[in-house]
Order: sequence, then C-alpha cells, then structure tokens
Amino acid sequence: ALAAAGCPGPGGSAPDRLAVAGLRAPLRIVRPEHMAWQSSRYWDLKMLFHNEETGAHLILLAVPPGWTGALNHYHEWHEWAYILSGDLTNDEFVSPHQHRGARKQFREGDFLSRPPYSLHGVEAGGLASQVGCRLIIQEEGPSALTYGVVPGQKDFQTPDKAVTRWTSPRLIDTIGGMRWDDMDGMPGVKVKYLMDNDNFRARLHWVDAGFRGDGVPALSTPAYWPSGRRFRFVLYGDIAVDAYAAPGAPPQRFTATTQQLIDQGPRAIVALPAAAASNKGCVWLEVDYGDERGVVSDTAIAAPVPV
Repeated sequence: ALAAAGCPGPGGSAPDRLAVAGLRAPLRIVRPEHMAWQSSRYWDLKMLFHNEETGAHLILLAVPPGWTGALNHYHEWHEWAYILSGDLTNDEFVSPHQHRGARKQFREGDFLSRPPYSLHGVEAGGLASQVGCRLIIQEEGPSALTYGVVPGQKDFQTPDKAVTRWTSPRLIDTIGGMRWDDMDGMPGVKVKYLMDNDNFRARLHWVDAGFRGDGVPALSTPAYWPSGRRFRFVLYGDIAVDAYAAPGAPPQRFTATTQQLIDQGPRAIVALPAAAASNKGCVWLEVDYGDERGVVSDTAIAAPVPV
C-alpha cells in the first residue's frame, strides 16, 4: 500500500447503494458520508468496492497526523491512489538493501500508479504525516501478498522467493504539474491523462456548470460495456448519469456529488443526460479496468456498445 498493510475486509457498514432494478449489472452510487468509519491499528477507512475473488478493494482512507508508515516492502499486485487532502510520506526504494530511499511527500492532487514488485515504505525515523491525510486507494489484491524486506519487520511476511527485477511507480502532481487538455471529439470536456493503457486507464475530467450531454454524443448515447469496470469519483461539484434497465426503457437518473463514487459494472446501460448533466460543474477521477474484478490483467478495455 501507500503505507502499511492491515486493511480490514469488506465488513462494517454497507455503502449507500442506488441500483437500478433489472440492470444486467448494477450501477452503484456509493455515498461515503452515510457509511461508518472502520478503525484499524493504523488508520480509519470506508470500503467503497470489494471483489471477493481477487481481494481487490477501493477504500477511502483517513490517516492521522504523526503517522509514519511501514518499512520497506512490496506487493505482488498493482495499486493506485489519489490524495484528497493533507500529506503522507513514502520513500521509494530500488533495492531491498537500501536504507534511505527517494522521499516523496504526497499532497492534494498527487496520483500514484504502482506496479507489482515496487519497493516502498518509510525509512526508520522517517518524516511523519504533518497534518494527516485523506485519500482513495485501490489495492488489487489481499494483504497476504505483501512482503517486507527489512530483517525482523513485523508488519509483513518474509518473501518466499527471490525477486531480481524491481519496478518503479508512476507519480504525478496533477495540480501543479499538469495542465488541462481539451478532449478530442468531446466539446466542453477537459482531461488530464494519468494512465492510458489498453487494460487500465486513469483520467481526470472537468466540465463547467450547466454542461449538457447532448453536445457530446459519445457520452449522451446509451451504451454498455460487455465487460470491465469504471469508477468515477467526484472531486468537486456534481455529475448526473442516466441508467437504463433495458434498451429502450425510460432512464432513471442519479446524481453523484463531491467525494461520492459511481461504480459502473459490466453491461450496465448508462449515459449522461442530454440536458444539464452538471449543475455546479464537476471534476472527477475516472478509472477504467478491462477486468470487471478491478484488477490489471490481460483483459483489454472493451469498446462501448450503443443501444
């Protein structure tokens, strides 16, 4: 993880769900403000998504001030994170024999995509969180597949095999280090490309107040993915989505607002409203998986199928 293992399972209060009856797969609007915090010895969290088969989970995480994190470790799965507020420090390592890594102090707007076998943690006596931190993070496997490389480390199990090729993460300051692009073929939609692979994408989007879907047929035409999963996490404002129980059925409209999640499963028929899709304007983080289980795999992201 960005920090330490020890994440509880999907127990605790269930998300507030608005699922469309009859959909071939549910569209969930997850409202974390209606969920209770789950406490662990490290932090508090709210479980937004969990896949039983893979152990992949998307969580809203609250880290307290003074938290320092775990020592050098790695995972056998991919993870990504976006910092919502505050600060959190990680040291990036390239060797299990390294005691002092390259320090990265995460702050609001920082995006992380970490592949498997990427060494990270906090050196002994490292910089603690100064004001606490809130973030969303998707870990694509169970904590059991996390390994510590510091002798005597208690947080994680000892590696059971030799690793000879280490990887490095993608770290982006999306606020101070990137400018908005106009999205090709989508007037009124701005974008920041964070990851753009055939099996995993991450983007920031921005639309102004009063944005209408009818000016962007690619968004306002009802369509579904035959496979895959899409997360839209609202960072500011509001965005509406129309969901259809079947082709030609009347839409049911749902709206997500700041720090709420739209979880779109495979074969869910959705579109942005042709009229005002956002009242106040909206900035959201959009993450697409080819694999509906919420893991980076060999499954490519399918093309949407209009209905």
